[in-house]
Amino acid sequence: MSKERGEKVKYPVHINAHGSGFVIKTLFGSDAEFCRMISKHTGAIVLDCDYAKAPEDPFPAAYEDICDVVAYILFDEENYYDQSCLTIGGFSAGATLALVVSATLPKDTFKAVVAFYPVTRPILSDTNRPHYREFKGLWLPRLPPFVLSYFTRAYIPHTASLDDPRLSPDSNAPSAFPDKALLVICGLDPLYDEGIRLGKALKAEGKNVDVMEIPEAWHAWDKEVKDGTKDDQTRVLAYDRAAETLRNAYQR
Repeated sequence: MSKERGEKVKYPVHINAHGSGFVIKTLFGSDAEFCRMISKHTGAIVLDCDYAKAPEDPFPAAYEDICDVVAYILFDEENYYDQSCLTIGGFSAGATLALVVSATLPKDTFKAVVAFYPVTRPILSDTNRPHYREFKGLWLPRLPPFVLSYFTRAYIPHTASLDDPRLSPDSNAPSAFPDKALLVICGLDPLYDEGIRLGKALKAEGKNVDVMEIPEAWHAWDKEVKDGTKDDQTRVLAYDRAAETLRNAYQR
């Protein structure tokens, strides 16, 4: 509360959605370090959100869960949320959800979106992804084709339209996304090419988009690094870049 005026202080809000392949139910909380850092360095309230998982709850259940969180923030007048300073982001499948939510809700709902190694086209044939053809089986421990195919088939029901903008970031016009964005793309990730393509599309639209490429990083590299290693230093740089993006977005 403001001591001088007795008014409630409002804080920026960042919504985070964890990675899961849209399927894995045990990864909620895996972004705790990131969330703490963002709150500390931006002053924002960070809401780390769980969401429904396939195959029990396929698309669009996860999308609707994140939208419910947004609605709660926008219509809650009793809490400390500054609805004019709302951002969203996530990792892997969570980044995909953050992107589609940011593009399909009303314009200017979000000041920025932060997406770490997102799937931008879940309906792609996984073995036809350019990076799979280029690097062949070098990353089989990380997102081999059969794993991505399983995630996709579990998440997308037969009744879904593959052009549904709630499903795929690529199904949304570049103009629909927030004006400010950070995309963190891993060079040894089969999702590399589609992330780069989305970044180029947003830049061509005139969006203030920062594409951070990490050439020697695997998909979700930041979740397994050891303190003091080169990968740890890269993680710190990427998380700092996210904090910088959000701080700039919250400025009046």
